[in-house]
Amino acid sequence: MDVKIDMQRYSENLHKYIHRLNGFILRTKQRKEQNNKIAALTQKIMTHQAVELDALLRSNHEALHHTFGNIKRHKIKTLPASRDLEHERFGMLVGQLFSLQPQKAVKAPPTTYKPLEVEKRVVLNYQKVLEDIQKRKPDDLFAFIIEHDEVKKFEDDAQRRSEAFKAFLLTVSEQRAHTNILDEFGTHHIRRVAWI
Repeated sequence: MDVKIDMQRYSENLHKYIHRLNGFILRTKQRKEQNNKIAALTQKIMTHQAVELDALLRSNHEALHHTFGNIKRHKIKTLPASRDLEHERFGMLVGQLFSLQPQKAVKAPPTTYKPLEVEKRVVLNYQKVLEDIQKRKPDDLFAFIIEHDEVKKFEDDAQRRSEAFKAFLLTVSEQRAHTNILDEFGTHHIRRVAWI
C-alpha cells in the first residue's frame, strides 16, 4: 500500500516538473526569438544599415516621444505629447516597431493516467513438486512434472511446457545424486531421467 502511495506522489511530482519544464522551454523560445530580433536590429544600427528603422522612427515622430523628426539641428524630441501617453496607442506602435506578436502561454494537456489492471500471476510451487517426486519416485521425471497439479495451473500450453522444463532442469541439476539419466527419450522428446 505504501509503495502505491509513493508511486502516485512520484508520478504527480514528475507531471508537475514536466509541466514546468514545458513552460520554461516555451518562455526560452520566445526570449530567444526576441533576442535574435533585437540582436539583428542592433547589428543593423551598428553597421549603419538601419534604413527601415530610421524611416519608421521618422514617419511617426509626432506620435512617439522617443523618436526624432527632421529638425534642423537633429535634436531628439524628448517631451511626450498627451496623446503619446495613451497606453494602447503606444503599445500598438512599439509592437509594430519590433513586430513581435505576444504569444499566449500554451498549457500542457492534462495527463490522464490509465488505471492499473490487476494481473493474475500463477506461480509454480517447486517445493511441492519436489516432495511429490520424492514420494512417488517416477521413471520419467519430465512426464511426471508436466502432469503435476502445480504445472496444470498454467492455462497456456506453451507456458505449461516451459515451467515444467524449468522445474525438470532444476530438479536434475540440484538433485544429481538422486537422479539417473537414461539413454532413451520419453514421450515429450526429452531424455528420460529416473528418480532413484
